[in-house]
Amino acid sequence: MENTLLLVIFSLLTSLLTFILTITSREIINGRRTRQRAVGFFHPYTNDGGGGERVLWCAVKAIQEESPDLDCVIYTGDHDSSSESLMSRALDRFGVQLLTPPKVPTSNLSRTLYSLDENLMWVDFNFCNFCLFDVTLCL
Repeated sequence: MENTLLLVIFSLLTSLLTFILTITSREIINGRRTRQRAVGFFHPYTNDGGGGERVLWCAVKAIQEESPDLDCVIYTGDHDSSSESLMSRALDRFGVQLLTPPKVPTSNLSRTLYSLDENLMWVDFNFCNFCLFDVTLCL
């Protein structure tokens, strides 16, 4: 009798756990299907007008042309940058006509990454540092 009761309790708990996991996994899968997709760029100096900035705007334009459903997000250290000002600067300085203005979040992440970039002492490892920043953005 005691073994039967334990078996019934175990079966009920297992069924409940399976039900909860099934519902949770469905929610995660449906959430991934319906969420807005985006591509992010970390560029600390979008106001400089150098060659790196032209590469940035050409990459944004290429992504917008190839996948118009993707949002382009620019994480920058320039605190006075807005979507419209960046779009007009890309056209005025480099002749790159973007299809839509890129999104510029006003988050602490941009400021944190910018301050990390400003305080780097090893210039030789600049590429490695940008790779580290990209991994941080992905998380």
